[in-house]
Amino acid sequence: MLKFSNLDKFKNDLAKFKSAIDIIPNAKYKKNAENLLKRYVDCAKLIDDAHDPSNNGYINPRATRDNIEEIIMIRRQLEQVIKDLNCA
Repeated sequence: MLKFSNLDKFKNDLAKFKSAIDIIPNAKYKKNAENLLKRYVDCAKLIDDAHDPSNNGYINPRATRDNIEEIIMIRRQLEQVIKDLNCA
């Protein structure tokens, strides 16, 4: 089964976000970014779980869509963190 968390795009983004967060000097800003990254990984897991065939083939499209929208929002926030780091 293809999992969202196994996609190269997700893995590359995750590595990029982790390396950017590691170099944040401000502890408060770093903690906020780490929380965003945790939510990003959690959303990916929820998306994977929603498409798991062991769920008797039932996918709740509304719940899955909400997770997809949330992961997009979180990804944008993490991209902004990287952009802010590069401008600082």
